[in-house]
Amino acid sequence: MTKVLLILILVFIVILTILALIIKSQNKKLKQKDIQITNLIENGKTQEIRINTITGELEIERKHNKELAKKLADIGCMPIDDVLGKLQNNNN
Repeated sequence: MTKVLLILILVFIVILTILALIIKSQNKKLKQKDIQITNLIENGKTQEIRINTITGELEIERKHNKELAKKLADIGCMPIDDVLGKLQNNNN
């Protein structure tokens, strides 16, 4: 009877030890996944900032392109003497 009880206690201790090791391993894996998620979130924020910056630059470029196109259209309709006169006035 005591031998059976000792064997049961040993089996119980072994099972608890194995379970503790499994839980420890799973916790380590969860921490690694958490770090990966944190890194992905940081990368996402960095990419979002870059996208916003590029979008802003594109808007500025579009605005200036429209202004430039309008000025070029105005110049295209003017005689060459008027264009040269305007350029000289802008330089002064």
